[in-house]
Amino acid sequence: MASKKQHAAIDLRGAANITVDGDAGTSGQVLTSGGSGAAMTWEDGGSGLVIDDSGSGNDHLWSAAKIISNNLATMGLSQLHPVAKFTAAIEWERTLAISSTGWAQGSGSGYWQANQSWGNQAQTSTTGSGSGALFNVGVSNQGVATFTWVSGGGGYAVNDTLTFTDPGNTSQTCEVTVSAVVTPTGISFSGNTGAMSCNINHELDTKYITVTVMDKDNVLEQAGNWMDSNITVIDEDNIKLEYFSADYPSVGEDKFITIIG
Repeated sequence: MASKKQHAAIDLRGAANITVDGDAGTSGQVLTSGGSGAAMTWEDGGSGLVIDDSGSGNDHLWSAAKIISNNLATMGLSQLHPVAKFTAAIEWERTLAISSTGWAQGSGSGYWQANQSWGNQAQTSTTGSGSGALFNVGVSNQGVATFTWVSGGGGYAVNDTLTFTDPGNTSQTCEVTVSAVVTPTGISFSGNTGAMSCNINHELDTKYITVTVMDKDNVLEQAGNWMDSNITVIDEDNIKLEYFSADYPSVGEDKFITIIG
């Protein structure tokens, strides 16, 4: 059985009402989209509205919390007190990305296919263990390749050398050397590959938060695609985001996180 958890709380001072999508159930209840047992209920948490899911049979059930978060995205935030926001873009399971200026293009092995433009090119080999860095490559009419940083991937170290191969009709290569790596502010991962949790240090100094996560296509995660996930409030400045089973993200999958508190 799920324990009573302070998934989300809202200070309604100055707000006329809050709309809850879907079937609201009986008075004081919000029906969930899955799981078993009693519906989640609203309770007075002393300083805000709290969700009690102690009757739910599924401790990964977050539908009601997502309903709140989704509605906060469309409400006038000036009506909510207090209001502060943390945002982060992450690549799942990846840290130590190549920074946008932390690389240098070396000389190539020869001329690439001329007058070409190649987007989101990944390394064909590396001297290190990093992966996922992407570069756009433009090739002049003389066959000279010029690289432009797109994204930093993860797992890289300073002095790693990445080799890229012409995707055109030559087999020529060009190297990129890493000079600086960065970790997304407030983001770290723990656990084993394929079963990691994302630790987020939002520094909002409150447990009364709402969390929204969007995928690489800017689609808000909700309902079914959140059923095998969980968010744990660690303390006033930290939460833990976990995915389970079929909903576990692929390595490098983009997640865009917004926390309001």
